[in-house]
Amino acid sequence: MKRYVLEFREIEKTQAWLVGGKGLNLGELSKIQGIQVPEGFCVRINCRLKVKSFKSIYDKHVLFLIKS
Repeated sequence: MKRYVLEFREIEKTQAWLVGGKGLNLGELSKIQGIQVPEGFCVRINCRLKVKSFKSIYDKHVLFLIKS
């Protein structure tokens, strides 16, 4: 099963396409000794796209029900 969430400390330099620029930077900063980055996570880009596609399907059904 695919994981759609990565903790900052799991993000590697080569994964900008997966988590975006901000996520990549937070991941890199969290690995530098002496820099304090709060624990956190990034949602993978492909998950955001999947949710967005479900939302448009949901919106179409809601509009249909409202018009009925």
